Amino acid sequence: MLHESNGSRKLLIKQRSDIGALLVDQIQSRIGSDYRVKIIRERPWASITFSGTRHNISITGSVSNDIEFLSSFATQLQEYNFHLPGHFVADLVANIPYMPPPDHLALEILTIKDHVASYDRSV
Repeated sequence: MLHESNGSRKLLIKQRSDIGALLVDQIQSRIGSDYRVKIIRERPWASITFSGTRHNISITGSVSNDIEFLSSFATQLQEYNFHLPGHFVADLVANIPYMPPPDHLALEILTIKDHVASYDRSV
């Protein structure tokens, strides 16, 4: 969004609160422009003590038969510390299809709302 003030242009950055969009942005920046990252489905998730969202994400490559790279990337992604304000990744499952061509990676990521991080201790 552009905003003009006193004849000068300022770029206002809208802070995102959409955790799925933050996941996609961070995965896309890690894997690079040869791959397309998109959300396939998001579903609410809850247990007795936690609530969150299950994100199904697809990564599609422009290079077919790139199974070694995608497998390595999936392993690295499981150790990645996502920056998700007020949330954390509780589980990440990666699946590379066995049927040719293995040019995509399916991810299921469970994010949990972090009540401790969002608790205001100044009250």
